[in-house]
Amino acid sequence: MRFGIGTHLLIATALMPALACTGIPQRSSAAGTGGNGSGGDAGTPEPTLSALSLSPDRADVALTFDPAAGTFGGSATFAAIGASGGGSSDVTSLVHWASSSGALTVKDGVATVTTPGTFTVTASAGDLTATATITATYTGTQTAGGFSATSDFSGAPAGTTSLAYPTGGTIFPSNLTPPTVQVVRSADQTEAKLSFQGTGLALDYFANCEAGGPGPGCSVTLPPTLLPVLVAASQTADVQLTAELAAPGGANHTSAPAVALAWADVPIEGGLYYWTTIDSTTAGYKPPAGATSGTAVQRYNLDRGVASPELVWTDQGAPPAFAGSPPAKANSSPSDGNSAWGEPTCIGCHAISNDGRTMAFAIGGSGPSDLALLDLSSLSLALMDPNATATTPGLGELAKYRKADCATLITFNDTGSEMVNMYRGKFSLRGPMWAVGQTAATTFDPDAPLTFSATGSDALTDPFWSFDGRRFAFTSYDPTAVSLPNGDFKNGGRIWMATSDGTAIHDDATPLVPAEAGFTNYNPAISSDSRLVAFNRSSCTGPMTPGTYGTDPCDGYDDPSSTIWITTADAGARVALTAAGGPDNSDDSWPRWSPNVGTFRGHALYWLAFSSRRPYGLQINQSGLSSSKPQLWITAVTIDELTAADPSHPAFWLPNQNANQADPTGNHVPQWVKIAIPID
Repeated sequence: MRFGIGTHLLIATALMPALACTGIPQRSSAAGTGGNGSGGDAGTPEPTLSALSLSPDRADVALTFDPAAGTFGGSATFAAIGASGGGSSDVTSLVHWASSSGALTVKDGVATVTTPGTFTVTASAGDLTATATITATYTGTQTAGGFSATSDFSGAPAGTTSLAYPTGGTIFPSNLTPPTVQVVRSADQTEAKLSFQGTGLALDYFANCEAGGPGPGCSVTLPPTLLPVLVAASQTADVQLTAELAAPGGANHTSAPAVALAWADVPIEGGLYYWTTIDSTTAGYKPPAGATSGTAVQRYNLDRGVASPELVWTDQGAPPAFAGSPPAKANSSPSDGNSAWGEPTCIGCHAISNDGRTMAFAIGGSGPSDLALLDLSSLSLALMDPNATATTPGLGELAKYRKADCATLITFNDTGSEMVNMYRGKFSLRGPMWAVGQTAATTFDPDAPLTFSATGSDALTDPFWSFDGRRFAFTSYDPTAVSLPNGDFKNGGRIWMATSDGTAIHDDATPLVPAEAGFTNYNPAISSDSRLVAFNRSSCTGPMTPGTYGTDPCDGYDDPSSTIWITTADAGARVALTAAGGPDNSDDSWPRWSPNVGTFRGHALYWLAFSSRRPYGLQINQSGLSSSKPQLWITAVTIDELTAADPSHPAFWLPNQNANQADPTGNHVPQWVKIAIPID
């Protein structure tokens, strides 16, 4: 792909009632997240009792915050009363204690809780059990460093403002740093008060508007210490966020209407790799000759928590040495729509095997489309042709590490032992057989065309092999309807699904999303449980793509009108993810599911990453489509049964994408895999 601009089980019953997209509806659910507290009776014989009870049978705890440790805490004491013979006695130190949540530990009757919520304390002796409930709440005030003017907000607001980010209805994951709240302000408003009201939570957070960030709004980044209480307060109902702004001394005091948010006790996991632009502001990196910027792949190691992405590979090799990598091959056929030698190299079209070991990428964009394979643990390239020579200046030894005219798009099976390459609208099934340090050329067995009888004379593109290796989705299109036959353009695209045994892909493709007059459907992605399929849909009446490449409004290349839809793996209903979408013509593209599926308020929750050119609050992409930079966003899809209702929620911006927020990079083509292996 050219980069010129910086379902779960097969559904036997229909997918459960989709959640409303205009907010986060309340649902009944047991409080707590499961887990046991600690007991204090190890090695102590249990007493012989006829009855067991706890005193008291319920307790209320007011949590306190320890600013030095950044933790919340509170405790209550319970006594276990055992009856035996003709009387009763205190058996607190003799029974076994347990709790309903990892946020609550119990030892010798002392229950210590670290988050708001209602929890169960259990004592047991033999076959007897007794329970009590403990309700923990937090009511308090916190201030950011350097802020002391809480009295400026003592009066009632005299005017109104509005929250620019986050959007009401957003669901955040449990391991994502709390968002930067952005509020519309006037120039003199430099102080903020953010209020959170939820189950067991009443918190006021005071801070100065952050200096140095782009955009005209008041930005306040919430501290990570708030995350546990926000997750806990969201278990059964939404958290209401209200923002107030003021000038020093309390003048120009305004407030924004509350928005409903939630933090699900479901993390985002695995490794999220993505394409980005890179320039000489990265120490040691020099863009390709004749270019002011280059291309790279970065990743978030989500298993370590979301912090900042790490640079994995560039068109000049691995950091920090940047010793060079296979560049675009010399192009002697400009009729294919690509320039001759001298174009900036590009490694944008990448794919990662689910074991996290191998990254495959196309070199040079959509024209040359050479294939390279990279072992991520050692950052070593696969040797493709030990005897390769290159007469074109600049290639030199690097010609040995590329397979020419081979792949523009790539997908791996579940183990990484097989891959499908798309080149010029055709598929090849290949087994990348290689080992780090080998001196013989990489072999491909099998190395054979992959065709489907049902698609007739259509060209093929957008291959996607499911996480479990049992399904294969792809796009087909009429090759006579596109301006270039390189697989980038898929006017009139339709989506298919075939089965696989994990190694071979069967010739049994069935229609998943049909061709539609006035639209193109493309870029399918199968969820990690093989239950759902996300895809893109562009309108032929939408605006043209800015620039000189792929300008057709519905050719499937960087289309401004692109939106995200989902269906089931067995061709069920097709539903637009409207809530997850940005304003019209936000170019929501490249949907990719997370490798984990969780449960939130009793319903299945999926995370879906994609790229978008929408504004991020008041900071990024404020000047229209032509000057926008694609950025990574994630939406929660809460779904039991796929109906006509939209199961998505407003998306959140993935933090720390840009080293310089005032000059963001172009970030897109997310690839989400189960394992982010350590990189040496």
